[in-house]
Amino acid sequence: GELRLMIQMITTSISNLFSLLMVLMLLIYCFAIALTRGAVDFITESDKSNDVVTLIDRDYGTLPKSMYSLFLAMTGGVNWGDVTTPWLSVNLAYFMLMVVFISFAMFSVLNIVTGVFVDGAIEMARRDRVSFVEKEAQLKQAIAFHLLELLEEIDEDGTGTITTQEFTDAMRKEDVKGFMEALHIEGDDALDLFALLDGDGDGSVDVYEFVEGM
Repeated sequence: GELRLMIQMITTSISNLFSLLMVLMLLIYCFAIALTRGAVDFITESDKSNDVVTLIDRDYGTLPKSMYSLFLAMTGGVNWGDVTTPWLSVNLAYFMLMVVFISFAMFSVLNIVTGVFVDGAIEMARRDRVSFVEKEAQLKQAIAFHLLELLEEIDEDGTGTITTQEFTDAMRKEDVKGFMEALHIEGDDALDLFALLDGDGDGSVDVYEFVEGM
């Protein structure tokens, strides 16, 4: 049950997750463009032997490098401080841009992703309960239909009511007894139920009232 619910939750969350991934990629792409431009300008104007130049070129020298570095920083693949601190030696604006990106990614986007899965789990649990209730209702309808057919057979005189004698005689038949047992009603319990439904004590019960009483 829990495994099935989990699989259904993942399945239904795929479309939402795909949309969120597209948003994440767009976010990373936009920030990466700005950072790559700053990195290229800095590398072009600086001494190539500078350690900071080496770090900036390694992490932000090209657009793919910048996107990869941002992705690692956002997902914990690297310490975000390691790919952010070198910008202090380049330009404070780019350092602040990285801080904004990390803050937004960690406190907003990733929480939204988590929320999608949580909402998906809640929705699937709700649907599962609704489905269970519907199946139970269908089962009860099917049982009521078969029970009505059985009681109409028991009503040998076709009056629409079943007498105590008719019901007692029917309970001796294997098919009737087996059907009642399938409903978890033993022989003595069935007779007690009949007596309970016979509210006026006249020794007979209407067929439809019997079904509704079940």
